[in-house]
Amino acid sequence: MTKLRAGKVLAALVIAAAALIFYQLVYRGDGHSEARLSYAELSAKIQDKQVKRAQISEDRIKGELTNGQTFRAEVSNPVQQSDVVEALRSSDASITFVQSDKQGLFALLNGLTTGVVPAVLVLVVSALLLAFWVWMIIDCALKEPAGPDKIVWILIILLANALGAAIYFVVRRNGRRASPLSASS
Repeated sequence: MTKLRAGKVLAALVIAAAALIFYQLVYRGDGHSEARLSYAELSAKIQDKQVKRAQISEDRIKGELTNGQTFRAEVSNPVQQSDVVEALRSSDASITFVQSDKQGLFALLNGLTTGVVPAVLVLVVSALLLAFWVWMIIDCALKEPAGPDKIVWILIILLANALGAAIYFVVRRNGRRASPLSASS
């Protein structure tokens, strides 16, 4: 029975690691870091004709330098953006205007955190997740039998935060609750 539970925990951790790797590959590109440039740094690179292409949205400019490195510059000032566009045109860089370059879950979370009511909602959900996490730590510390399993579960809950607490809740706590019923039948 313990081997089955350990197998479930291992499978959940492998799935979480695979999801993280998939996210890194899909949303972060090939693993190279993206240079964050200030307005002055971007202007200097444009003037030196080091910018190959640029995507311009309402509050940022993303693109590729001639050396292959990607960059991002937060430029929300319309006057500065206009100056950058003119400089890019004169340097013969490829320019693309995009509506928004925000994607996926982070765009949804960014939309949720604008305004007072959504901010309160995010705060309430965060407080509930924290309470659930603390509850699972206390449950594990008090109700798990002493031994290496208890230490491993506490470490999983502490290090994986709400995800670790959810894994513990599904795999171990519910399994512990179901065992008296299976013994009587």
